[in-house]
Amino acid sequence: MSIWVEFRCENRCNPSSGTNKRERDRCDSHDNNGPQGLVDESRDGMLAGIRALEVEARDDGWSRTKYGWICGYCASQPMVMAELEAERQQALAAAS
Repeated sequence: MSIWVEFRCENRCNPSSGTNKRERDRCDSHDNNGPQGLVDESRDGMLAGIRALEVEARDDGWSRTKYGWICGYCASQPMVMAELEAERQQALAAAS
């Protein structure tokens, strides 16, 4: 049996993701274009599958940040890190 695993861009809900744009020039996650696939359900299979998806992500221009994975389009946007930090701060404030 297998498990579906998909990387989603952490910036996909922020304004810099190009939410209102059509196709190109917007976040890969809006078009389900991120690294994805079936991985074996065993612990070793999951680990191997996720490592393979990480390689695919990097090859496709994705970046791993302290906020999670962001696609190449979002990584190229000047406000992305400020938006992700603001989102994190808002979540922390809501949790306290």
